[in-house]
Amino acid sequence: MPVDALRERLLSVAARMPRTHRVLRAVARWRAGRHHVAAVAVIVDDDVVLVAEHPFRGGVWALPGGWVNRREDPFRAVEREVREELALDVTAVEIVHCERQGTDPPGGPPALTLAFRCRLLTSGRPDAVVHSGELRNARWIDVSATGSYLTGFEQEAVLATRRAIRSATPTPPASA
Repeated sequence: MPVDALRERLLSVAARMPRTHRVLRAVARWRAGRHHVAAVAVIVDDDVVLVAEHPFRGGVWALPGGWVNRREDPFRAVEREVREELALDVTAVEIVHCERQGTDPPGGPPALTLAFRCRLLTSGRPDAVVHSGELRNARWIDVSATGSYLTGFEQEAVLATRRAIRSATPTPPASA
């Protein structure tokens, strides 16, 4: 019997059984497959953005962030990653960009990276200090220099964040 037919038959049988929600949930999870989700923080202060050097990615500079744990909300995940890696408290405001990486086997399960516009919860621009072995260095760079540090996806996320900040900033009324 083909796998899809077997799944449909299991769903049909489970629907007639008492307390089928557990069986239905298990079948749905089996059918859904596996995906990995990463969350990165776009922290912009005026015309600078916070970037970090990631030794486990070959020493490339990128936006701070990491993997979303199982059953973890992606908004809370990016806040946790920034707190763990840089000891900074941020609020994830919104998703500004996303990108899919990878392919089905042989490359393994695909991954999705979500870029979040994050707001610092402290006043002023804090020093970029690494507090985790996951990073080698961190610094604030001018937004115009992101092409030398970040991937195209991350550059787009920075630009989307700047647009979102500008559109959220109230414009003072014109003088009469």
